[in-house]
Amino acid sequence: MENRQIQKERNLGIELLRIVSMFLIIVLHCLGLGDAGKCAPEHSVQNSILWLMTAACYGGANLYALTSGYVCIRAKHRWERLIELWLQVFLYSVGIFALDRIVGGGGITWRQLISLLLPVTTNRYWYFTSYFFLFAFLPFLNPLLERLSKRQYRVLLLLLFVFFCLGGWISDTLETYAFSTSAGYSPVWLIALYCTGAYLRRFEVRLSDAGKWKAFACYVIGTLLTWGSMHAINLVSDFVIGREVQKRLMFYSYLSPTVVIASIGLFVFFSQVKIKHGKKLLTTVSATTFGIYLIHVHPSFAARFVDHFFLQFNNLPFAGLLVCIFAYSILLFAVCAAVDFFRIQIFRALQVRRFCGWIVKTVKKPLGKLLNRK
Repeated sequence: MENRQIQKERNLGIELLRIVSMFLIIVLHCLGLGDAGKCAPEHSVQNSILWLMTAACYGGANLYALTSGYVCIRAKHRWERLIELWLQVFLYSVGIFALDRIVGGGGITWRQLISLLLPVTTNRYWYFTSYFFLFAFLPFLNPLLERLSKRQYRVLLLLLFVFFCLGGWISDTLETYAFSTSAGYSPVWLIALYCTGAYLRRFEVRLSDAGKWKAFACYVIGTLLTWGSMHAINLVSDFVIGREVQKRLMFYSYLSPTVVIASIGLFVFFSQVKIKHGKKLLTTVSATTFGIYLIHVHPSFAARFVDHFFLQFNNLPFAGLLVCIFAYSILLFAVCAAVDFFRIQIFRALQVRRFCGWIVKTVKKPLGKLLNRK
């Protein structure tokens, strides 16, 4: 989602990570919203494997936010980029809904109309609403982060981790909401991840091959701990408490320490990956990832092609179900990427970015005079 004209030499490992993180998000939605996770008997080995896949994919949104911090900390802040993103969101918000009504019929309520026209205010896309908030404060946040010493920055990250990761996760789990960040669906958590990604860019170290694979091991260990926690809680509830515990999925959260550790481990791994070929393909696909998100989670699109989709495969052999999950996730990714690639070409032909720049210049003049008044 960032201005991509910020690096003379891009870290292609990070561009690849954008693609991987969005694919993980799609697989997660297929398992959850698509009900693929319900296609195996409760407490069976097959069900356990699906929960392991869920744990492996759960950090997708965290990874996407970490890449924003890594890339944007050195970027020139451009308000026209935010306007362009808003136009992209508006286009998909209205366009997909209109197409759905043309194909399937039906009307529109006042609430739906307001949600379509005000996607940020109505939180139609939670990630973009959070990013919109973050982007507005980047002119102040980035200089602050650039001035911090390494020790000061580490203290900041420790405080963010204690209050908004551990504190937020515990308070959400206990339902006290003292440090709630809405289970990670909030600008506060996005800012915390942004600061973490920015740190990893500012004080980037070059790891040996062994160090790189240690980072990947953190991802694997974090994933296994997330998955194992559910089984541990199930054992305690069955043999100690004697009844099912409601919070058996407490570690399946964006804020969960195990998910955060896994996310950072995978992020560091990809930041160290050296890619010498395929730059144009990677950057082209990477540029469509935000569009992929907007399309596949749109309520009208999701209702037809994601929600409860896998219940029709309930009687398939488990191996067949796994093939369907990955094949359909690849298909969703490819179709949405193709649509957004076409949208990018239209925006370029219409010179949308230049139009956004004109809007910024037009607004800046009177606003600057107002702010500079004594």
